[in-house]
Amino acid sequence: MTNASSPQALFQQAVALHQKGRLSEALEAYDRVITAAPRFASAFANRGVALRRLGRLDEALASYDRALALDPASPDAHANRGNVLQDLGRFEEALSSQEAACRLRPGDATFENNLGNALQSLGRPEEALAHFDAAIAARPDYATAHFNRGITLASLARTDEALASYEQAIILRPDYAEAHGNLGTLLVSLRRFDEGLASLRTAVTLKPGDAGALNKLGVALMAAGQVETALTTFEAALICDPASAEARTNRGLCLLTLGRYSEAWADYEQRWDMVTFADRSMGANAPALMARVELGLSQADIAGRRVLVLDEQGVGDVIMFSSMLPDLTAVAAEVGLVCAPRLRRLLTAGFPNVTVLTPAAAAQQAAHYDRVLPIGSLGRLFRNSRADFPGRAYLRAPDAIREAWLDRLGPSPARLRVGLSWRGGTPNTGQGERSIALSDLRPLFDLPDCEFVSLQYGDVREEVAAANAGLTRPIRLFPAHEIDDFEDLAGLVQALDVVVTVQTALAHVAGSVGAPTLVMARRQGATFISLPWYASVTIIRQDDDRTWAPVIAEVATRLKGFSPRD
Repeated sequence: MTNASSPQALFQQAVALHQKGRLSEALEAYDRVITAAPRFASAFANRGVALRRLGRLDEALASYDRALALDPASPDAHANRGNVLQDLGRFEEALSSQEAACRLRPGDATFENNLGNALQSLGRPEEALAHFDAAIAARPDYATAHFNRGITLASLARTDEALASYEQAIILRPDYAEAHGNLGTLLVSLRRFDEGLASLRTAVTLKPGDAGALNKLGVALMAAGQVETALTTFEAALICDPASAEARTNRGLCLLTLGRYSEAWADYEQRWDMVTFADRSMGANAPALMARVELGLSQADIAGRRVLVLDEQGVGDVIMFSSMLPDLTAVAAEVGLVCAPRLRRLLTAGFPNVTVLTPAAAAQQAAHYDRVLPIGSLGRLFRNSRADFPGRAYLRAPDAIREAWLDRLGPSPARLRVGLSWRGGTPNTGQGERSIALSDLRPLFDLPDCEFVSLQYGDVREEVAAANAGLTRPIRLFPAHEIDDFEDLAGLVQALDVVVTVQTALAHVAGSVGAPTLVMARRQGATFISLPWYASVTIIRQDDDRTWAPVIAEVATRLKGFSPRD
């Protein structure tokens, strides 16, 4: 018979409390076990489980470390330690712990799944996939492994297989809210809006009051063009979690789309509380500069001060937001701007009262500045109503650059000279949805009174050569490096009559110099470009069928209304 005060009896009491979910009491009970038996490894291990569930991750890690010091051959302790390290974002260490667990207990489905998660977090999806497959082979009904396999396949753009994995996870666990949510998000990305929204609504039903599920639904509703409904959804998410930076930022984007600028910018300030946004958007800015960023400043806070403005997001966004630099220089005593090298010449010429700096130079001179803020935060200071948007051109390449391009282009053929870009973004910023196959633009190339000039970034020689094979008037193409610098690109834009582009940085370049521009946009997209930043830019959106053919036909019709410039 076990003595009621023996370490084993105390341990059993702690486990009973743990199983009932009475974690704080269980934790105290585990401490009593350890006081009675300081080398009781299982008590340290279970204590780590309770601490992790309570969100006390550093303490949980220390408890697992102690458990493994006492019993290095415990596969569960290695695996659970790896899970805590995963939670802490220490992925290399998590991988090492999960590998140790798998070595000690080969073929364990849970351990294989954990190892797959660690590899996926380290950006090694192919290896991760092998371990999710191993987990499923060991336990075919393991819904979590099917779900994680779906995440990995989606990251590899193997969408059909990813859909099948999410669906299998749901078959095995019909109330798997996360799987419904990921399935819905993937379906929406494939423009299968009705199915995707249905799955996302199921996820919300399964997890009522979950801000993350509501936020995913809101993002999908925005993608489907249902902005008002998306706004209501983000507001519901904020009722559930008032501190959700994702929901606040997304609500801000909805409000911007609806023209409610003052409310929108206040929400948009929360973007920097989103880890994924900060990691993606800080660019080459030094961490020391980012640490000095101040959000929510008023004009009074910057009046008469030396202000350093940091770039964020893409180069197109920086060009757009830079339209507010004259407003800032009118208030501040001195303004510095950090930007990408290929923007420096254009912005230096456009804003002579602004010191344009490299990130390295800005880091060295940081102490000179009183305030540091990201360039997107200027909207909150200077663009709070429709009347605040002047809509006029604010950049211009030097005349010498424009004239050099005119010489390169040669005498005017009495046809409209049209600059063209057909691919936008990156695989991480919706490149597939924002891009159009060059061959699909054939109706434009057949227009009798137009001559097309490629403004597409990157090496597109093979694409253009393939398109030109069937054209009587070939697309003109200059070496890619000659338009890599945005001052050179702007000069070429200014030498043309009109620009036709998908949603990419070119739209911002063309709008900033006042060039007539037609932007081909998906049904819901080009949120910032569609705001009244650029008077010369017209957005032509997809119809409800969400295909490009009607957009291209509308562009062809509009081009007939332009005349070549002298």
